[in-house]
Amino acid sequence: MVPRTTLIVLCYCLSFYWFSPRVPLKDSTPPAPEKVQVLTVGKTVTVNGTTLPLPATRADVITLLGKPSRIVEVANTILTWDEHGLYATEDPKPEQIIAFTVALDKRDYPYWPKKLFRGTARVDGAIVTARSTIKDINHSKKGESFTRNSFLPDTWSIAHGDVLLTLVEADPKLKNDKANFSYLQIGVSLKP
Repeated sequence: MVPRTTLIVLCYCLSFYWFSPRVPLKDSTPPAPEKVQVLTVGKTVTVNGTTLPLPATRADVITLLGKPSRIVEVANTILTWDEHGLYATEDPKPEQIIAFTVALDKRDYPYWPKKLFRGTARVDGAIVTARSTIKDINHSKKGESFTRNSFLPDTWSIAHGDVLLTLVEADPKLKNDKANFSYLQIGVSLKP
């Protein structure tokens, strides 16, 4: 028979395991690119049903998506998953992932994914694709609407405390015929 104190401690520990918002520790098989789901509700980001804490660690993101296709060193470190149409921005000083980006249309950046995102991206319930319009997204989503950034006229954003959701309009020189947006980015500001 197990002592009562042992059972209480065991239940307490298991509650942290079951209700923990962190990414699982064990390495998993990367999802097929068309099966990836990136969902944001307020400032919470989930990838295929698992919460991605922001800021995150490199290990957190690799556990969710597998090893990146490549790593590019610019002002920050960019981890790119070419097949998935995703990249993560890592601040080199604290070595924390500060942004997670869904590539919806072409951009001429050295770290840009070679393929565009083929999964499902949702912000507060609204589906976001390259062809979405800001009117449709704001109409379909719950909560606060995206507003145009006064300093970057091709950018729409929503701030949730230290988390910023950003939609950037398609580059007119590179965009597909009907693309309105080139990417969705979920970023966090690090406190000094």
